[in-house]
Amino acid sequence: MTKVNIALLAFLVLCALSVVTSQHRARKLFVELQSQQERAARLEDEWGQLQLEQRTWSTATRIEKIAATSLRMRMPTSADVRSLPDVRQAQTDSGSVPEIAQSQVDLHTVPASRQTRPGGRGPSDVQRSPAAVAR
Repeated sequence: MTKVNIALLAFLVLCALSVVTSQHRARKLFVELQSQQERAARLEDEWGQLQLEQRTWSTATRIEKIAATSLRMRMPTSADVRSLPDVRQAQTDSGSVPEIAQSQVDLHTVPASRQTRPGGRGPSDVQRSPAAVAR
């Protein structure tokens, strides 16, 4: 009977030690969880501040001011802007590009990098004169 009691006592001690170990591990994991949640809250605050800062830095007035001062850019005058007819419409009506449309389309006056609509969505309907491009 004593051997059984000793075996049961050893088993009881092992069970008690495993309970203590698992509780300690659970507490450590809970502390780490809290620290990670605090870190996530700090990062969320920082993200909000960065978004606010980005909106501030990208306002149209600030961009226009930098373009005017640093890059010496200016809005083109009406003399610097030429409108082109819709060549696609002229092609579908007559089957070929009219001479007048061909003579007005001069892609060498504006570099390809500047032939985009605002927002960079493709070829522009407005073309600047070579004098305006040089400025």
